[in-house]
Amino acid sequence: MKNILYLFGAIFCLNLYSCSDKSNNPVILSMEELDKQPIFKSIDDALKAPENVYKLDLSNNSLSALPEDISKLFNLQLLNLSGNNLANLPDEFCNLSNLQTLDLSNNKISKIPQNINQLTNLQQLDLFNNKLTKLPDEICNLNNLRVLNIEKNNINKLPDDFSKLNKLESLFLSDNKITTLPDNFNNLLNLQTFEWDGNNIKSIPSELFKLTNLKSLNLSNNKLNTIPDAIKNLFNLNQLILNDNILSNLPPSISNLTNLQMLDISNNKITELPDEIVNLSNLNTIFLFNNNLSHLPVGFEKLNSLQQLIITNNKIDNAEIENLKKALSQCNINYTNVPENIHSCNRAPSCKKE
Repeated sequence: MKNILYLFGAIFCLNLYSCSDKSNNPVILSMEELDKQPIFKSIDDALKAPENVYKLDLSNNSLSALPEDISKLFNLQLLNLSGNNLANLPDEFCNLSNLQTLDLSNNKISKIPQNINQLTNLQQLDLFNNKLTKLPDEICNLNNLRVLNIEKNNINKLPDDFSKLNKLESLFLSDNKITTLPDNFNNLLNLQTFEWDGNNIKSIPSELFKLTNLKSLNLSNNKLNTIPDAIKNLFNLNQLILNDNILSNLPPSISNLTNLQMLDISNNKITELPDEIVNLSNLNTIFLFNNNLSHLPVGFEKLNSLQQLIITNNKIDNAEIENLKKALSQCNINYTNVPENIHSCNRAPSCKKE
């Protein structure tokens, strides 16, 4: 009898441990595994079997507050709350410590909870188009963060310890009031995409030119009047977007950007291009419209990878344009108009929003 009681007790404890283990030690899926999981569209459906819920999409539901029971979804790894009316997030929200992707874009959020650092598995955080004026210092402890979008807010400064986010690969700061970068920003050596347009920047901090893994850099719609010679250090760039500044020239060192495929310097005050630009043999798209160019560099026809050239509203002689059209027969050369919404295609895909 004693043995039977012992066996029953052991089984009971094992079952108790199993239940506890299931909720306290949920399975973290890889992004590939996560892609295969179904997406739940309502909190009611999700709560029927919370252990099976890895992805929840509550976007565009006019939510003004989070459902209280959302914290029961202990396996939740992807949460889409975009396009609602959320003004704040409760502290309990950060108990969803297994989240990898969190989309809070297009809400009315004015403050991020300080305990956001509990979301230790977070890789993608989208705060596009909210009402934020600052980020909490604790956000710098999200050691696995790879993509951060804070576009279209009212932020004027990044946290001092921002460089601790050294796994960041894509950073979107567009349309804020951020005119400087924090110390040691150059420690973000994994950064490949950086959008810093529309922030009234007057000069480019030297730290930026140490991010040698950058592939896409957008500094458009600022107040830049010069591009430093140090641009040559960003030799992995394949896209450089500088439109709508007050630039009058480019440095000859731009010739070091041999991987560059797309260059946009439209809507500036450029009077002359450096001769060295003809050495950028991988260029396939150049936007030069709305400048003060009277001619193109000798040897411009060497750019035989060029597929699209827009030079509308300059002072280039028609004869030069006709000769260029013959030499670059593979290239679509537009010198009569500017296509509508031409700059919308410059944005990095992961930050495009409706």
